[in-house]
Amino acid sequence: MTIFKEDKVLGIACGINDSGELFVGGNRSGYNLPDTPKNREKVLKDFDYWTQSSEGRNHLASQPG
Repeated sequence: MTIFKEDKVLGIACGINDSGELFVGGNRSGYNLPDTPKNREKVLKDFDYWTQSSEGRNHLASQPG
């Protein structure tokens, strides 16, 4: 597994999993995509949204678990 970005406080990361697919998410939810340049851009953009926007941070903080 290769981690591109990680927020340990929120428990979310993005990168490439052992199957060679891109991923973004944590232990409660997330998604996988085929590894393409366009999908890498999407995964990084989504990670930044969930970790840097107040809406994304509030949503993740309110999830049970």
